Amino acid sequence: MTKADLYTAVAACRAQYFSSPTHDLLSIQRACQTRLGLTVESGAPFKTPGLRGVAFINSNLICIDAKLSPERRRFYCAHEAYHFIFHANHFQRFNCFDEGHPTQNDYLEWQANEAAAETLIPYHLLLLQVQAGAPHIHNGRHFHAFLKESAQHYGVTLTMVRTRLNSLKYEIVQLLAGTAIDNIRLLSDTQQLREGIHVKSLNQIYTDAHVQYPLAQLGLTLSA
Repeated sequence: MTKADLYTAVAACRAQYFSSPTHDLLSIQRACQTRLGLTVESGAPFKTPGLRGVAFINSNLICIDAKLSPERRRFYCAHEAYHFIFHANHFQRFNCFDEGHPTQNDYLEWQANEAAAETLIPYHLLLLQVQAGAPHIHNGRHFHAFLKESAQHYGVTLTMVRTRLNSLKYEIVQLLAGTAIDNIRLLSDTQQLREGIHVKSLNQIYTDAHVQYPLAQLGLTLSA
């Protein structure tokens, strides 16, 4: 499944399971319970270092680490939900960690991560924000303000926004070079490497508050 295929599938899932009739994003936990028939528990802290969420496929149960912030619980709940939606026939249990783990299937975890991120922060909406914000971002301080505004808007952490910008770095390059959003190619990091594409993310460019770089003038100069 390519990134484009995945995002198409997520758009259908977002509409079916996670959106209200007005297309607003529902409570992820409530949607899991009422629309997917899952039980979601987050009342106990996990003892295993780095373990953040567990999907028990046969029990229709999601467990989330109680130590997580509400924003991170939303993400991991969505992540585990997509294991049920996409991967129920692969394994009976999914253990999801902060970082890669030897017991995980990297490809399935990539799908669940990208699906959760696309559900919480749809790429076309974030690209529209980048497009609208570009004339006002001239340095690292402006970029950090953009991060904070985006995190508040989507109800996620700054780290989640940064991760999303990393994931969408090639799409952002195309956008700033003048490509219409509907014509942007969605390529995963693996696909980019296969095609010999090397670009920098906004996070790499605005490494600190002292960086002076007008975003509106970047265009294809974002290419490494």
